[in-house]
Order: sequence, then structure tokens, then C-alpha cells
Amino acid sequence: MIPGVLMYRALFAFINMHGVEGEVTVAMNNAIQASLIILFIALGVAIPNVFFRRIISPCG
Repeated sequence: MIPGVLMYRALFAFINMHGVEGEVTVAMNNAIQASLIILFIALGVAIPNVFFRRIISPCG
């Protein structure tokens, strides 16, 4: 659940790429996984915040 390791591996694979399709697949896989983790961490923080603000806020 730490996207930094996956981002490092993705960037390292892109930098050391020598035109092999397997390296592109590994790099893209790591980049997509890291991006999805970042997205879902942000959603996991934002969505409950929206619901609790509606519950806690006064109705007046």
C-alpha cells in the first residue's frame, strides 16, 4: 500500500529500458498499480469526509 516503491520500480524500468516488450509491461504494470493506489487513498479520505460533513453540519 505504499506507492513510492512501485513508482520507483516503474521509473527505474523506464530508465533502463532497452526496447524489450517485457520491460515495458513491467514498467507500465508498476506505474498503473501505483497510480491506482494513490487514487484510492485519495478517495478513501475524501468520500467519508463528504458524508460526515453532511451528518455533522447543522440543518439550519
